[in-house]
Amino acid sequence: FNGNTSDIFRDLSLNCTDNIPCDIDCMATRSCNGATIYCPSNAPCNVNCNGDHSCSQATIHWPSTPGLGTLVCDGPSACQEINEWPEPDPNTATNENREMPDSLLLFGGVALVAVCTCVLCCCVVFLYKLRGNKNSKNEQPEQVQPVANIS
Repeated sequence: FNGNTSDIFRDLSLNCTDNIPCDIDCMATRSCNGATIYCPSNAPCNVNCNGDHSCSQATIHWPSTPGLGTLVCDGPSACQEINEWPEPDPNTATNENREMPDSLLLFGGVALVAVCTCVLCCCVVFLYKLRGNKNSKNEQPEQVQPVANIS
């Protein structure tokens, strides 16, 4: 299945032939948005989501054999609200068939910027107060000059 046009498989059912490897490429904006994908039960099934909301709200029925399904999400909200991730091969030490969703990457980036901004503001306030206290300790009280009394 080649979803290189916007909305081409939107809200449709995609049925892979059983026992034959299946590749589903959702390469355009909303190309597989809301689609229902039926992978073969005992053959590799690769779902590539490479567009803005390309696979968001999709329902994917993965192969029953663990390790046969792969999902790659590369695009703004490409895999937002996807029903489930493929089950990894239990014999594989690393789990390379699960990519981190863009929404988590965005949340992590926003959180990091917020923390850095907070730390920077605290440092500026601390240095300002430190400088202010230092100046107040070294300042001499202002001398008042007597005024001549003219009678």
